[in-house]
Amino acid sequence: MSIRPLNPEKTKWQIDYYPTGRKGKRTRFTVSGSETETRQYETELRRARPETLATQINPKFSTIIDEYADWVKLHRSARTHQALKYSYKSLIPHFGNLPLNRITQAVIDKYKQFRASTRQACNRELCFVSSFITWCAKRGYCEPLNFKIEKLPFERPLPQILTINEVKRLIEACNTEIKGLIVGMYEAGLRWQEVTRLTWENMDLENNIITLRKTKGKRDRLVPVTPTFKRILRGIKKQETLVFPSPVTGKPYINIKRSLKNAIEKAKIRKRVYPHLLRHSYA
Repeated sequence: MSIRPLNPEKTKWQIDYYPTGRKGKRTRFTVSGSETETRQYETELRRARPETLATQINPKFSTIIDEYADWVKLHRSARTHQALKYSYKSLIPHFGNLPLNRITQAVIDKYKQFRASTRQACNRELCFVSSFITWCAKRGYCEPLNFKIEKLPFERPLPQILTINEVKRLIEACNTEIKGLIVGMYEAGLRWQEVTRLTWENMDLENNIITLRKTKGKRDRLVPVTPTFKRILRGIKKQETLVFPSPVTGKPYINIKRSLKNAIEKAKIRKRVYPHLLRHSYA
């Protein structure tokens, strides 16, 4: 596919278009406008190229999303993969039957209108769509998007942190299984990914220091160990590489929703409590 000007002023252009590839029949279009507008129109034509026998071009969104999810599972965090799978319930009804080349700015705008009441979730889902199309383009399933997906305006509200008394009640209500995780997030300000992947080689209990490797931002970080957290760590038998392995899998926890919910109810806390809120409360 190529474009060429038809007048000296470069306001009229000719586009040579091969719908089925270079070996197929050529179609010519004459368009008026600037060179930028013409190239944008050319990109639209390329993205709309129909499926050929040689390769699967522009399959439906729903037929290829699971392959992308498998790739995410291998190359991204378990949490990202979980969030992608959870987003299916909103993405599939809207995009599922669309060939990839039919995902246009108008389709994205319609999705924003549909999800406008939950802006944070909508922006996360649109990030998945953008990354998915980029992944597909690299593998020859489609052409890249010729526009940038703009997120909906969103201001994250300040978290409603826990009081010292509420945290004390929560820790007392926790079972032994998750108490160390809760104390680590609150007293050391550890993130969920950091506390669940904490290893004994990170620990220096003689000097009350935890060394975290390649944390958020790909930087190492030193974290002080409080007396309460140290007592819990001293009471753990070092049978695993991980400090807090899941008793079921021996691997890092995926979530502690059920145990945390039981502790919240027992502590009679009326606020919404989630792991990262403990880090906010620490701060």
